[in-house]
Amino acid sequence: MEASILLVLLLLLFVVAVLGFGSKGNKRGLFLPKGKNIFSRNGHDRKEFWREAYNAEKGAAGERAVSRILSCLPQSEYRVFNDVLLNNPFGGTTQIDHIVVSQFGVFVIETKNFGGKVYGGTKAMFWKEYFRGKEYKFYNPVQQNNTHIAVLRENLASFVNIPFFSLVAFPPNAILRVSVNNGTQVLCWDDLLEVFWQHKDGRMTPNKAKAFGFELNRVQIKEPDGHQRHIEFVQKKKMAIQDGICPYCGSKLVRRKGKFGDFFGCSTYPNCNFIRKVDD
Repeated sequence: MEASILLVLLLLLFVVAVLGFGSKGNKRGLFLPKGKNIFSRNGHDRKEFWREAYNAEKGAAGERAVSRILSCLPQSEYRVFNDVLLNNPFGGTTQIDHIVVSQFGVFVIETKNFGGKVYGGTKAMFWKEYFRGKEYKFYNPVQQNNTHIAVLRENLASFVNIPFFSLVAFPPNAILRVSVNNGTQVLCWDDLLEVFWQHKDGRMTPNKAKAFGFELNRVQIKEPDGHQRHIEFVQKKKMAIQDGICPYCGSKLVRRKGKFGDFFGCSTYPNCNFIRKVDD
């Protein structure tokens, strides 16, 4: 009798486990248009696809993975720009991972190739990733994308009333423990396409969207050495900060206290609003 009860309990546990696993898989499943399957393209299956996203070049691999996902969008409605380099009106250049232009809005995507548990908030200067017992810090991608959108607005100032959507995308194995309340959507790569199907209200005319995409293509930096100059600018900015110099205007950095801890700010504030946390 006891053996029969034990067997029934084991069967019930098995059924619950299977159903739970199936639900999780469906929730994280890639939402694709009918007839589309990126995992069968160019001989790549699902296993090979995700392996590509976790090789030594994590950042670049993550961008390639998201680029492939965005390639599933109908070209008649969406124009996708990957790895866009623009002049920053505040100095130097700005690199944007992905921009999708459509009559439904302009989607600006920051790709982060971090797995594990991710913690962060809207105003925190840094977010944290806990992976295999170690803690890693990285710059707040929400604020980072806010800067990207600001640079986009400046470079395409002739276009007014453009609806921008900010997206921050992590790998499917990331466990997101973030709190964001400024409209930015923080999600996993395999939920990206669903965002586009949720935004189907025309917010600008097709001609305006086409003109925006044409102008964006014109103003982006395409010189072969453009990205190398961007890397050099980032490195110089870090060196300037270490020397106590504002990387935006060259003025002196001063230490201040803020709501979220001590930080270095430009001495010419509010003319220059550069800030950097003390432990960066």
